[in-house]
Amino acid sequence: MSWLISFNILNIRQPFIYQVWSSLNAVTEPVYRRIRQFLPNTGGLDFAPIVALLAIMALQIVIRNNLY
Repeated sequence: MSWLISFNILNIRQPFIYQVWSSLNAVTEPVYRRIRQFLPNTGGLDFAPIVALLAIMALQIVIRNNLY
């Protein structure tokens, strides 16, 4: 969603878009903040969502392998 806002496809001044954006940030920011502490500063690129997604996928694999 941040890319859509950055490229002016979505307008954050619209109330619904702002509400969705604020809600998503409120949910994801605590997790992303902890991940960003360990990642190097890459300027405008935020790798925290990719790291979070990879961690979730790895956790699924570990749980699935230990479940059977």
